[in-house]
Amino acid sequence: MRKAALLVAVAALLAACDTMPNLRLYNGTGRALDLGIAKGERPFKTFHLQPDEATRIWNIYGPALRLHADGCDRRYDLPFMDVNYPWRLADGQPDYGETYPVEVRLEPDFTLSLLSRPPKKVAGSASARASGVQAHSFPLRPISKTCG
Repeated sequence: MRKAALLVAVAALLAACDTMPNLRLYNGTGRALDLGIAKGERPFKTFHLQPDEATRIWNIYGPALRLHADGCDRRYDLPFMDVNYPWRLADGQPDYGETYPVEVRLEPDFTLSLLSRPPKKVAGSASARASGVQAHSFPLRPISKTCG
């Protein structure tokens, strides 16, 4: 009986943690956007995003992220993401108080900007949380753009 209770408690704890590398991508272009998202060479999955609306991109293990909008395919080289990237303590160790997703905003020029984390339990829109100081390879600019 104790083992079953322990398993339930561990399962609940793991379900509450978001440990799989993923992004929450906000539309910061200032306009509604039909955005195709793909990892590597996989097919695009299209999302219709209103300004400041977000979508999740799961299983970001590899470096290649492709975004398709306005007739162009843009490729980004993502930094390696490990546990709690990019949120670290002063000594460089993971800050387990901050979990995924890594929040980024797609800017009008299709740059990906890292959003700052608000203090816990403080709300704010993606626009209000844009970080003036970028780090960890951000902002990311497309490494290639193909239109047509």
